[in-house]
Amino acid sequence: MKLAYISPSLLPSRSANSIHVVQQCDALGKLGVDVTLFAKRSHRCIDLRAEVRGAYGVELERVALSTVHTPWARANNLTIALHALVWIFRGGFDAVLSRNLFASFLLTLIAKRPLIVEVHQIERGIRGWLQCIACRGRNVQIVVISEQLGRDLVQRVGKAVAPVHVLHDAAPETPTLPTAEERTSWRRELLPGPADRTGFVCAYVGHLYAGRGIEIIEALARECPDILFLAIGGNENDVTAWRHRNVASNLRFLGHVPHPVARRAMSAVDLLLMPYQERVSIGLVGQDTGRWMSPMKMFEYMSSGTPFVASDLPVLKEVLRDGDNAVLVAPDSIAAWRRSILALRDDPARRHALAQRAYDDYLSNYTWRGRAERLIALASR
Repeated sequence: MKLAYISPSLLPSRSANSIHVVQQCDALGKLGVDVTLFAKRSHRCIDLRAEVRGAYGVELERVALSTVHTPWARANNLTIALHALVWIFRGGFDAVLSRNLFASFLLTLIAKRPLIVEVHQIERGIRGWLQCIACRGRNVQIVVISEQLGRDLVQRVGKAVAPVHVLHDAAPETPTLPTAEERTSWRRELLPGPADRTGFVCAYVGHLYAGRGIEIIEALARECPDILFLAIGGNENDVTAWRHRNVASNLRFLGHVPHPVARRAMSAVDLLLMPYQERVSIGLVGQDTGRWMSPMKMFEYMSSGTPFVASDLPVLKEVLRDGDNAVLVAPDSIAAWRRSILALRDDPARRHALAQRAYDDYLSNYTWRGRAERLIALASR
């Protein structure tokens, strides 16, 4: 199969959408699909494949990168869409997978080949109108990242909506859990100070945008002075701002690290935290994904072999089960978060059981390979 994947992504970048797109293309390629990924280069570079390999930790077997570079930061999605359509209409592709709104709209109107439209949020205004048209095409299969998003999309688009399929996000396939030796090595890499390695360590990995619950972690550091809290990730401005306001010696903002390093860090700590609030920003004004999200962080946590505490939100409960593969607590209750963390700190057997069940669920249902297999099946219809 020859598949065109039209993304909204800048490569390389720290955005979640670029990580999703690159990991998905890598998994498709490993299954024998010849993928052409259409994206925008974030800057002029000599060897884009080498930069992508270093940033995302993937080889991109059988994946060709077809990118465009412009000096302006606006209209990236439209620029990528127009670039992709030129190549698509030259022929040679069996199907198209589009996470690019403008490309999805245009291909719905003029293309006759199978089209998978991947939707990660409900758009508003003119973008909402384009999304509704794109989701009504006769050759279209729609992929959404959560059951709630699927329900809301059907309600928004109406009875003419194309078939909708729920494919939650995923994590790279790791067939075995890290060994004790690997965890020790990665902990040494993460925590250079010998004294830090002997205590109980909690970590949050991801951006520091509003709604990610960084305020919860800040409060927990004050409430639990004998526990070390790490925040890994974030852009430079957010990291600088949080470091400036932080007064807790047991809370450290480590800033951005390459994606492979972040995944090793997840396995190196004792407990992971996912304190999403009811409204969750993706770093863009007016964008709230709290109702529909399927965070990659959740599946990477599940794959890490480290137990985690997460917010008790309806959309997360599509995947998580309290007391079984995670511990779920009220998003904004500092007392509940503190109780859960201290209880898990004092119960290694329970931590092990939670981590093992989460890993088993991930390996059975939430790998990029498994998601790629379902996409191939849709593209073959």
